[in-house]
Amino acid sequence: MKVLLVDDDVAIQKLVRVMLEGRQHQVFTSDTPYGVSAAILRHAPDVAILDVRMPGLTGPQLAQLIAELPLAQRPMLALWSALDDDSLRALGTETGLPCISKIRGVHHIVDAIEALGKSNGPRQPRR
Repeated sequence: MKVLLVDDDVAIQKLVRVMLEGRQHQVFTSDTPYGVSAAILRHAPDVAILDVRMPGLTGPQLAQLIAELPLAQRPMLALWSALDDDSLRALGTETGLPCISKIRGVHHIVDAIEALGKSNGPRQPRR
Protein backbone atom coordinates (compact mmCIF):
# COMPACT_ATOMS: atom_id res chain seq x y z
CA MET A 1 0.00 0.00 0.00
CA LYS A 2 1.18 3.53 -0.77
CA VAL A 3 0.66 6.08 2.02
CA LEU A 4 1.09 9.83 2.06
CA LEU A 5 1.62 11.36 5.53
CA VAL A 6 1.16 15.12 5.79
CA ASP A 7 2.20 16.61 9.13
CA ASP A 8 4.30 19.54 10.27
CA ASP A 9 5.46 17.42 13.24
CA VAL A 10 8.43 15.72 11.59
CA ALA A 11 9.15 13.49 14.62
CA ILE A 12 5.78 11.67 14.55
CA GLN A 13 5.91 11.61 10.76
CA LYS A 14 9.26 9.78 10.85
CA LEU A 15 8.12 7.36 13.57
CA VAL A 16 4.97 6.36 11.68
CA ARG A 17 6.92 6.15 8.42
CA VAL A 18 9.44 3.70 9.90
CA MET A 19 6.64 1.54 11.32
CA LEU A 20 4.72 1.48 8.02
CA GLU A 21 7.83 0.75 5.99
CA GLY A 22 8.61 -2.07 8.42
CA ARG A 23 5.26 -3.53 7.41
CA GLN A 24 6.22 -3.31 3.72
CA HIS A 25 4.26 -0.17 2.83
CA GLN A 26 5.62 2.56 0.57
CA VAL A 27 5.48 5.91 2.40
CA PHE A 28 5.72 9.47 1.14
CA THR A 29 5.78 12.43 3.51
CA SER A 30 5.28 16.17 3.50
CA ASP A 31 5.85 18.53 6.41
CA THR A 32 3.71 21.22 4.77
CA PRO A 33 0.29 21.19 3.12
CA TYR A 34 1.72 23.04 0.14
CA GLY A 35 2.62 20.79 -2.76
CA VAL A 36 0.45 17.91 -1.52
CA SER A 37 -1.75 18.00 -4.63
CA ALA A 38 1.34 17.51 -6.79
CA ALA A 39 2.52 14.67 -4.52
CA ILE A 40 -0.83 12.92 -4.90
CA LEU A 41 -0.74 13.28 -8.67
CA ARG A 42 2.88 12.04 -8.77
CA HIS A 43 2.70 9.14 -6.29
CA ALA A 44 -0.99 8.08 -6.47
CA PRO A 45 -1.20 7.00 -2.81
CA ASP A 46 -3.85 4.56 -1.66
CA VAL A 47 -4.22 6.48 1.61
CA ALA A 48 -3.48 10.12 2.49
CA ILE A 49 -3.30 11.04 6.18
CA LEU A 50 -3.69 14.77 6.81
CA ASP A 51 -2.81 16.59 10.03
CA VAL A 52 -5.74 18.63 11.29
CA ARG A 53 -3.69 21.63 12.44
CA MET A 54 -0.95 22.81 10.12
CA PRO A 55 0.29 26.34 9.47
CA GLY A 56 -1.43 27.91 6.48
CA LEU A 57 -3.92 25.18 5.60
CA THR A 58 -5.84 22.79 7.84
CA GLY A 59 -6.33 19.10 7.15
CA PRO A 60 -10.03 19.56 6.31
CA GLN A 61 -9.19 22.40 3.90
CA LEU A 62 -6.51 20.26 2.27
CA ALA A 63 -8.97 17.37 1.97
CA GLN A 64 -11.35 19.65 0.04
CA LEU A 65 -8.55 20.61 -2.36
CA ILE A 66 -7.64 16.96 -2.89
CA ALA A 67 -11.31 16.14 -3.57
CA GLU A 68 -11.23 18.60 -6.48
CA LEU A 69 -8.22 16.98 -8.19
CA PRO A 70 -8.90 15.22 -11.51
CA LEU A 71 -8.03 11.70 -10.34
CA ALA A 72 -9.01 8.38 -11.85
CA GLN A 73 -8.43 6.67 -8.47
CA ARG A 74 -8.97 8.67 -5.29
CA PRO A 75 -6.90 7.99 -2.20
CA MET A 76 -8.68 7.16 1.02
CA LEU A 77 -8.45 10.40 3.02
CA ALA A 78 -8.22 10.58 6.80
CA LEU A 79 -7.46 13.26 9.34
CA TRP A 80 -5.14 12.76 12.28
CA SER A 81 -4.58 14.88 15.33
CA ALA A 82 -3.71 15.03 19.01
CA LEU A 83 -7.16 16.50 19.68
CA ASP A 84 -9.22 14.77 22.37
CA ASP A 85 -11.56 11.95 21.35
CA ASP A 86 -14.75 14.05 21.52
CA SER A 87 -13.26 16.74 19.27
CA LEU A 88 -12.05 14.10 16.79
CA ARG A 89 -15.49 12.46 16.70
CA ALA A 90 -17.14 15.84 16.06
CA LEU A 91 -14.64 16.62 13.31
CA GLY A 92 -15.25 13.23 11.71
CA THR A 93 -19.00 13.83 11.76
CA GLU A 94 -18.56 17.32 10.32
CA THR A 95 -16.19 16.32 7.51
CA GLY A 96 -17.36 12.78 6.79
CA LEU A 97 -13.75 11.60 7.04
CA PRO A 98 -12.22 9.04 9.38
CA CYS A 99 -10.09 10.54 12.14
CA ILE A 100 -7.06 8.96 13.80
CA SER A 101 -5.87 9.92 17.27
CA LYS A 102 -2.14 10.57 17.58
CA ILE A 103 -2.28 10.25 21.36
CA ARG A 104 -3.13 6.54 21.36
CA GLY A 105 0.34 5.58 20.23
CA VAL A 106 2.16 4.65 17.07
CA HIS A 107 0.86 1.05 16.92
CA HIS A 108 -2.73 2.33 17.01
CA ILE A 109 -1.93 4.86 14.26
CA VAL A 110 -0.31 2.26 12.00
CA ASP A 111 -3.14 -0.24 12.54
CA ALA A 112 -5.71 2.47 11.74
CA ILE A 113 -3.87 3.46 8.54
CA GLU A 114 -3.69 -0.18 7.42
CA ALA A 115 -7.41 -0.59 8.08
CA LEU A 116 -8.12 2.48 5.95
CA GLY A 117 -6.18 0.97 3.08
CA LYS A 118 -8.52 -2.02 3.17
CA SER A 119 -11.67 0.08 3.57
CA ASN A 120 -14.21 0.92 0.90
CA GLY A 121 -15.44 3.94 2.85
CA PRO A 122 -15.75 7.54 1.63
CA ARG A 123 -12.69 8.79 -0.23
CA GLN A 124 -13.45 12.47 -0.09
CA PRO A 125 -14.86 14.94 2.43
CA ARG A 126 -18.44 16.13 2.57
CA ARG A 127 -19.04 19.41 0.88
